[in-house]
Amino acid sequence: MSLRFAASARSTIGVEWELQIIDPVTLRPIPCAPEILAEFAHAHPAHGRIHSEMLRNTLELVSRPRRTVAECAADMVTALDMLAPFVEAHDAVLVGSGTHPFVSPSSQGVSESERYGALVDRTQYWGRQMLIFGPHVHVGVEDRGKVLPIGEHLLAHLPHLQSLAAASPFWDGEDTGYADNRAWIFRQLPHAGLPEWPEDWEGLEELTDLQRSERLARMREGTLGSIHSWELVTAVDGPGTRMTVFLNGCPLRCLYCHNPDTFLMRDGEPVTADELLRRMRRYRGVFRASKGGITLSGGEVLMQPAFAARLLAGAKRMGIHTCIDTSGYLGANCTDEMLDDIDLVLLDVKSGDEQTYKRVTGRSLAPTIAFGDRLAARGIETWVRFVLVPGLTDDPANVENVARIVERWRPVVSRVEVLPFHQMGTDKWDALGLTYHLRDTRPPEPELVESTRAIFRSYGFEVH
Repeated sequence: MSLRFAASARSTIGVEWELQIIDPVTLRPIPCAPEILAEFAHAHPAHGRIHSEMLRNTLELVSRPRRTVAECAADMVTALDMLAPFVEAHDAVLVGSGTHPFVSPSSQGVSESERYGALVDRTQYWGRQMLIFGPHVHVGVEDRGKVLPIGEHLLAHLPHLQSLAAASPFWDGEDTGYADNRAWIFRQLPHAGLPEWPEDWEGLEELTDLQRSERLARMREGTLGSIHSWELVTAVDGPGTRMTVFLNGCPLRCLYCHNPDTFLMRDGEPVTADELLRRMRRYRGVFRASKGGITLSGGEVLMQPAFAARLLAGAKRMGIHTCIDTSGYLGANCTDEMLDDIDLVLLDVKSGDEQTYKRVTGRSLAPTIAFGDRLAARGIETWVRFVLVPGLTDDPANVENVARIVERWRPVVSRVEVLPFHQMGTDKWDALGLTYHLRDTRPPEPELVESTRAIFRSYGFEVH
């Protein structure tokens, strides 16, 4: 097993901060994190820096990778300001401390997550004591060879770091006599504590091998997926209000991609299918009222076909409208059984001629056409998407070629979307250390957008 090293430009820092949701009158925790998160996500679908934690009384704020501590602190302040009205709506405040001083851990609810359920099942009594909170600091380094020496050097300073962070003298109404009782609670977990320090990178790989093997096995069977994020959006990724799940992993390298952080499957967060299905169930009322549903996007959804199939089948059983957003390049991964569970396909046709398609994506056009033919043969509603990039895909001859390809699927194509190029993903390319070739490309002028849409209308399509 090869353990990937995620290099970072020297040096980056990131912060995760766990905060308690507290009643300002009784000073007791309020288990309303799921409700706050849902309301926040609806208002700020693209934020992606506020998360749930193990307990329903906890919210986690996450900074972006930054160069300085001050920049991380600014991210926290911004997140707190954005969260404030949603927390206040539940008559609550956010509090930072290592533990709650008097509430019994047994009275607190665990978040609906297979991951946390499995954790409690594995750790039993001590897992049920996790009424603890803390900040977590991540420091990036540029060279794999520095990782183990830096870690070994830090071992000598751990007592000092723990002393500086100590903020939990009280537990279950008692003064424990320890400044950091949080550490005493955490160290009871069977997997807590430092392992024997490895001598080299291979030794570090051995420490993670078992965990990684188990994860890969679950991904192959479709019970576990690699997820970048999810959002509640309206009129963007299909009809109505939709829960859009962005999966990690994509075989294309589109020059204009605004989600390059989804290129690699290994960069995503492991999330179980059951966890996502429970979340879908929670929003069924919203979907019914808005005539919406769920959309699986990416990355490329068909990089994880077993996981996607499980989500689609589960959503259909709940009567939820289903959609996938795909390039079609991996259409062969989509089984007939999967197609039976798909109501709508957002099919990205990135170019109409082979040469331009290769330049845009690094791949071949033929698999997309083959997948579109399958959709047409099975009568599956399709929205075609075309990204208009000045100097790359805007040649009228190329647009005509796209229109002619789409024409062969006319019975199932209910709309064509011409999406103007934008520069919203530039910062992501820079943060990942990737070369962005379209840095000097400007968004298309309105006249170019309209003339491109006119070409598709001339073929009789409804165009947006």
